[in-house]
Amino acid sequence: MAEQVMRLSDDEVRPRGCSMCNSEENEVLRLKELPGQAHAATPQGGVHSFVLQVVRSQGQPLDRATREFMDSRFGYDFSQVKIHIDRKAALTAHKVNASAFTLGRDIVFAAGHYAPHTSEGKRLLAHELAHVIQQAESGEFYVQREELHLYDPSDNPLRRWGYAHHYCEDYNVFTGYCSRDKPGMLHAGIRDLEGVRTWINFFSDSYTLNAIYFHTHGAPGYVDLPDGGISTENVWDLNTVSEKIASNAKIGFFGCNVAEGQEGSDFLLNAGSSLLEVGGGIVYASDSITFSVPGIGQRRPIWSKIKVVCVDPGGDSRIC
Repeated sequence: MAEQVMRLSDDEVRPRGCSMCNSEENEVLRLKELPGQAHAATPQGGVHSFVLQVVRSQGQPLDRATREFMDSRFGYDFSQVKIHIDRKAALTAHKVNASAFTLGRDIVFAAGHYAPHTSEGKRLLAHELAHVIQQAESGEFYVQREELHLYDPSDNPLRRWGYAHHYCEDYNVFTGYCSRDKPGMLHAGIRDLEGVRTWINFFSDSYTLNAIYFHTHGAPGYVDLPDGGISTENVWDLNTVSEKIASNAKIGFFGCNVAEGQEGSDFLLNAGSSLLEVGGGIVYASDSITFSVPGIGQRRPIWSKIKVVCVDPGGDSRIC
């Protein structure tokens, strides 16, 4: 939606309300609804206290020129929106690995990312303003993100260059460091299975995790990590975080040969039943080698196949 709005010329501007919000696929991320509970209807629902402290601070309104520009393009009144760009806001954005995030009518920016008079800054602001509209219409206020990318922090920075494209705007191939995340992306380095649990628990406190991707090395039925990998047997230990993952989530294992043979099938079936216990999502991996292509991501050769496991309601997994 934000990109559509930013492409409009002044002559093309028409009142458009929020009918366009529905066309922004994968943007509206809702807190997972647990059995017997309704979605959170207040900012307190599933949001870290340090985030709440920032959005409760004074903030500042959009300047007149920026607000008129955005009002006209979205067909929406942004006069109540508050922008947070002080030191505490910047630290909070850094804590949650975000260039910016939206909670209700409050938008928090990382240091240097609020730049409404530049093309890139306008695009980022438009992206967050789209979330303002979405949350106002739904009555559900929560920090919105999309995907969680997990990787081996000891991996060669050159190899990481390929898959860092998914979540990073300015990956440094010499240091392996990312200082500017892509909007809607979460990422973390993991060294073992316990690290997977830790990061899923942390991020799910504020975000709906509707996709988790493992950028690691692999073997048939095995995800390689530096201090102990994930196997067909111990993947069941991840069941403790299944309630933190959206029921219709996608789980992708991008390491080489993870889905190869019966070992690979058994691993994916167990991973599906463990991580997606509620059901409705998919788990997938390649049965052959994969490789990282800078600027494109982690890919498989044409002769390999992607093996997909579907998880039915109730948590039963099947090859599909």
